[in-house]
Amino acid sequence: MNSRLPRSGVCSGLPQWFVAVLFYCVEWLHRVAPTLLVSPMMLHYHLSAPMIAGIFSIYYWVYAFMQLPAGVLLDRYGPRVMLTMAAFLLTLGTLSYLASHAILGLCLARVLVGIGSAFGFIGCLKVAKVAVNQRAFPVLVSLTSSIGMLGALAGMEPLSKLIGLWGWRSSLLLAAGVSSLMAVLLWIFLKPKKTPDLPAVSVGHAWREQWEGLLAIMKKPIIWMVGLYAGLMQIPIIAYAELWAVPFLHTYDHLANVAAALVNSYVFWGIFVGGFFWGSLMGLPVCGKRLSSGSRRYICLVVAHIGIFVCLLSLLFHHHHHVRSLEMLSFGLGFFTVVMLISYTWASELAPKELIGSSVALVNMVGVVIGALFQWLISVFIKQAHLSGQYRHAFFPIMITSTIAFMMAICIVWHFATHKKSAEQSA
Repeated sequence: MNSRLPRSGVCSGLPQWFVAVLFYCVEWLHRVAPTLLVSPMMLHYHLSAPMIAGIFSIYYWVYAFMQLPAGVLLDRYGPRVMLTMAAFLLTLGTLSYLASHAILGLCLARVLVGIGSAFGFIGCLKVAKVAVNQRAFPVLVSLTSSIGMLGALAGMEPLSKLIGLWGWRSSLLLAAGVSSLMAVLLWIFLKPKKTPDLPAVSVGHAWREQWEGLLAIMKKPIIWMVGLYAGLMQIPIIAYAELWAVPFLHTYDHLANVAAALVNSYVFWGIFVGGFFWGSLMGLPVCGKRLSSGSRRYICLVVAHIGIFVCLLSLLFHHHHHVRSLEMLSFGLGFFTVVMLISYTWASELAPKELIGSSVALVNMVGVVIGALFQWLISVFIKQAHLSGQYRHAFFPIMITSTIAFMMAICIVWHFATHKKSAEQSA
């Protein structure tokens, strides 16, 4: 039996892509939940800030390590089997939170959730690749990112209120139930299609060819620069919005936890809107023939990085007396930061068609590793800042990394423009 999904038109594949995106939403809920669990778990397990950050950051290390294996497994066994398994791992990991009475149990829970989450984004792209033609694929990439943010939004204010009413243990039990339901839906809707006329090897790349192609991609310096850019751009989200935003807003701007979670949810609303906006603006011919694709990307990146700098500067280093201004700045931070989706477009352009998944997985892996590292580093800075009384100074590295990311973006755009010009001249 071939594990590929049917490809008999766009409409027939879109329901399957939508179910996969629902799983991506659930994965995001598990991903951002720690920002609301920091305080109760620190009290319950008597943990310091670096310790709790180290435990939660295990997710990102496992997620990053599993990116390449996840891509290969999805190619080999198909989205139905692997995404269903991933959903069950999310359930098992969440239940492990509830069953653990020691730090080791919490670490195991994060490992299981990290493995399950590793299949989310890549799995959606795998299904989307089969669901639509090549021309519509970039739009589905943007939609996948945007719709996935609904899970992050559900993990902010609604989960915060649920924790306030039921407690964090009952709330996690509900999250485990949602993951179990998602596993059933994935198994039902992502049905494989029998293709007896195709040889068995067409189910996925042969293992040897897959890894040889991946090694060829890894030898390109530019792919590592793209991955580094993706990582630097994810730092404001991973190190701030996904973990330390609620404690920061509670301490620095004196907001209640529920109010702080609401403000932080605007970051993900910004990602929701910005994902489709920037993807469409840079990928579709909205400017006619007056601007080339490279020119559109350059203009978008300059505007977005200026917006990131302004939002970070005001959000982290200026006291706000009105919650509305914090909400607008948080929205702007997410809206401008999600321009980093161009990293996956760059990754796809640096690899042959049959290795696009591996190239995207490599960039995603490097990006998440960098984000996880800075999540832990920020927690170390926070501990020192508490001693000195300068809490906001702990977040100053985010400003530096965002500035470096802007300079790298200019270099990458220049590389692609030069490469394209050379190709045109040789042709």
